[in-house]
Amino acid sequence: MDKLVALRNKYQTFLDKLTPFILYRWVCFGGLLALFLVRIFVAQGFYIIAYVLFIYLLNLFILFLQPQDRDALTSVNAEGPTLPVSSSDEFRPFVRRLPEFKFWLSATRATIFGLFATAFRMLDIPVFWPILVIYFIMLFVATMRRQIADMVQYRYLPFNFGKKKYTSSSKFVARRQENQDNDAVALKSSANVKLPSSAQSPRTSGAQFDDVKENSNSGTAGTVAGGSLKTPSPSTRQLHRFHRG
Repeated sequence: MDKLVALRNKYQTFLDKLTPFILYRWVCFGGLLALFLVRIFVAQGFYIIAYVLFIYLLNLFILFLQPQDRDALTSVNAEGPTLPVSSSDEFRPFVRRLPEFKFWLSATRATIFGLFATAFRMLDIPVFWPILVIYFIMLFVATMRRQIADMVQYRYLPFNFGKKKYTSSSKFVARRQENQDNDAVALKSSANVKLPSSAQSPRTSGAQFDDVKENSNSGTAGTVAGGSLKTPSPSTRQLHRFHRG
């Protein structure tokens, strides 16, 4: 009994280690399924076993596409399920009725059992296989049509195709690019601000005072920023001297 428990624990540990390797697991399942099809083609028989296996795989696939909490979808109003609008609302992500790992495990076990069943000639029941193929295609089309109609009615998508995924490096790059864009916008807005006339550059102010000095020597009026500066004419100076004398 203890050996059986230890063996079960080792088996469960092995399955836990296989959980993150999604691609490799499904590649191995594809290899097993291809080996089963080759076995059926070479033996030219066991069509009933192949039909039962594919019906079982179709059933697993339909359960994989369906949500677990189906009653919550059917109990919503006519407008369909809505997203949470406040912090008190509960967020419910899409949870499958049959998880991906259990789907893979059940499909792999069924394929291995189908390969094992082809080793017994007594299970090779003669049947006209084109009828089985046509019936399976019709069943597949009808089942998937009903499933797609259900997905459209209750507005859920069981796949994550087209959604952007971020890693730690991509998040850092996106944040840095956003900061650079914000800095560029701030620099552009500050460059468009016009400075007042009193805050002009010293070179311009110095040039204006040089013009005033030149105009004062010639006895004309000079213009500065903010007003005009007038110098007395020579006739006015002589009048001042006359009054003083």
